[in-house]
Amino acid sequence: MILRAKYVLPITSPLIRDGALRIVGKTITDVGPADDIIARYPAEAVSDFGKAALLPGFIDAHTNLEHSVIRAAELDVPFAQWTKTMISHSAKLTQDDWYASAVLGGLEALSCGITCVANTSATGAAVGVMRDLGLRGIVYREVAAAKRDDVEAAMRTAEDDVLGWMDEVDGERVQVGVMPGSLYSCHPSILTKVAELATRENLHLALHVAGSKEEMNFIRYGSSAFKVHDGEQPVEAGATLPWMTSGTTPVRYAVNWGAFDAPRVVAVHCVHVNDEDIRFLKSYDVSACICSRTNAQLGMGVAPIFALRRAGLHLGFGSDSLAATDSIDMFTQMRTGMLLQRATDADAGTYMDSHQALQMATIGAARALKMDDRVGSLEPGKDADVIAVDVSRLHLGSATDPVPGLVNTCAGTDVT
Repeated sequence: MILRAKYVLPITSPLIRDGALRIVGKTITDVGPADDIIARYPAEAVSDFGKAALLPGFIDAHTNLEHSVIRAAELDVPFAQWTKTMISHSAKLTQDDWYASAVLGGLEALSCGITCVANTSATGAAVGVMRDLGLRGIVYREVAAAKRDDVEAAMRTAEDDVLGWMDEVDGERVQVGVMPGSLYSCHPSILTKVAELATRENLHLALHVAGSKEEMNFIRYGSSAFKVHDGEQPVEAGATLPWMTSGTTPVRYAVNWGAFDAPRVVAVHCVHVNDEDIRFLKSYDVSACICSRTNAQLGMGVAPIFALRRAGLHLGFGSDSLAATDSIDMFTQMRTGMLLQRATDADAGTYMDSHQALQMATIGAARALKMDDRVGSLEPGKDADVIAVDVSRLHLGSATDPVPGLVNTCAGTDVT
């Protein structure tokens, strides 16, 4: 089969005008000018997308498809208040609700051109959804326990789930990982044990870190909007708690508890990080997922994309919880991340352009998730995760480069 369009954007090689790619089975076998590809394979059927751009499917490096039905339950509130509301609403959902919600989220992701997701799940609903909808990616089993006495039981249950999930998926298209809960919800030994499990079972690992000022103050000072008790459910006296003053940053706190002592680690958010934190992340070969849109929506701050990039970290974009924003649209994610970076760090040499934003949504995210041998670019030998985006109505059309128009003006609804 040959796919043809006005533009082909391989991402890791230059733009091809009037380009095409040949697919055999699930694999890309050739990419180049349309006339050349058609001449080489005259017997192949050709699908011509006309005024469109063909590019690799977007990769959402951190999301939670199961939160779709909680969307808009709480708008225009800061992070701590939103978090408490989400906990309250989540307690009302059944397992069937979680499954239906993950289906809605998965269908929306596909319709917006996202073919690969790194999805966090405490319920397991997304495992079957990702498998059945044809999504590619990783499903992380989230595990949390605030009290030391509960850690062992939580880890046993999580490990059982991980092994069961591995039996449910084919391992080629959907892989399994593990993820500790937010730092303010976990006894610190959870971080150690999750990293040990990831190493022992060769699992992907991700963790939320340095996402908000509340988390930073919680870890460093033991005081923030995340209090020891909420006035109605005081914490048991004498319990060892994760929010005892550590006097350090969330990244250093995670390092001290061995959270990065595993292969294939992704640090999600990385908003409130300093130069030392970034050096630690690089030294542990940690990748970073930037959730610019959710961070802005909830007043969490702006991640220093350029500083992370300059240090050599692999970076991808993530939508985070689908309950925090109005869509999973990767175009909006790219645009928000790019514009916020320009607004906060626009010195010479740090100006983020559209090509860098598009790379973070494709090959950058693939490298962050250690999946770039399979996806993230259009190259012979890679899996045929391909999307077509209508460019006939670009407001910023260019005869030489469609990428600025794609990133600045397109939306998920332009994915055909």
